[in-house]
Amino acid sequence: MQENKEIQEKKKGIFLLTNPKNFYKTYLINVNILKVEGLPIIDGGKGPTTYCSVRVHGNTIVTGTVKESTNPAFNQKLSLLVMLPTLNDKILVKIWMESSRTSVDLLANIPEIPRSDDPFNISKLQGNEGRMPSRWFNMYGTLPDDRSMFFTPATSYYLEGNAFLGRALISMNINPCAKPIMGKSSANLLREPQIQDYVLTCEPYEINSITETKGKDVRLEITFGSAREFTKSLEYKENSKNYRFKSKHKINPFKVTYPADIKQIPDLIVTLQAQKFLGGIWKVGYFRVKASELMKQDGPKWFKFKSLEKPHSSPGKLLCNFSLTHADKIKKSRPGIKNRAEGQFRFYYNLFY
Repeated sequence: MQENKEIQEKKKGIFLLTNPKNFYKTYLINVNILKVEGLPIIDGGKGPTTYCSVRVHGNTIVTGTVKESTNPAFNQKLSLLVMLPTLNDKILVKIWMESSRTSVDLLANIPEIPRSDDPFNISKLQGNEGRMPSRWFNMYGTLPDDRSMFFTPATSYYLEGNAFLGRALISMNINPCAKPIMGKSSANLLREPQIQDYVLTCEPYEINSITETKGKDVRLEITFGSAREFTKSLEYKENSKNYRFKSKHKINPFKVTYPADIKQIPDLIVTLQAQKFLGGIWKVGYFRVKASELMKQDGPKWFKFKSLEKPHSSPGKLLCNFSLTHADKIKKSRPGIKNRAEGQFRFYYNLFY
């Protein structure tokens, strides 16, 4: 029967060159969720109850749940099966927050906005010899207390976050495996990224082109990772239509320790706040500045605020001087004339007497 079929196919000009082969290969991806730091405080001073999920090729595995902690240590390895080659090579990592016994809300995406060149791509992971050493990923989004009833993960997926939500320490690797076993297990102890001491200085001057506040006093909230400072209230000047500080204002420098890799340093976030008519704080706008830009900035510069309600509109702009430097590169100030004169007097006094 088979011979007759082959003879008929040859008569029709159909020839079988090779037998069909399976070009797919089986791989095992290991995503190590080590720890998370700096999660927002909710529910009257408590940390959130969180867990992490990893999704690849329709398969999802979650870590264990850590209750009421702003710095949960998961220390778990999530292993997932993949078949390569594939058209969808994204690795989706999310942090979830339990708001009640029956409700779970998305806290943050890692990375904030997925891109084709971010580390969470299988092709990118293979191009780096199949491994990504442990590194910090900063999380941004909308604070749980600021979310409206219309907030959904779908509407916020491709929007820039207006608040720092913490950072996660993650490592990954991918290896060919004939018989992969999916599941979760304890992660091995890995070396954390090298750290460096930094100093951030902020010198705000004035705010222009703001009409939404209608002359009410405003203030600035400056956030650099988990470090936060509030400025004094700025006074509205009717003649110039801008805001200035009532007196000379100085913000204490931010002394922080972050990774030496500048890409792992969180963004600086400046939020413009105003008082509501019936009390409370109203966030008028915000802007974010990357650490690489802070390193390059030299002198005052105008920064445009972005509206929280209308992402493509600007409620005003701030004139400010930001500077981020390594702590060991800060030059000590020269002694004043008075101190030098006193030193010379002591020298001649000891010499002659």
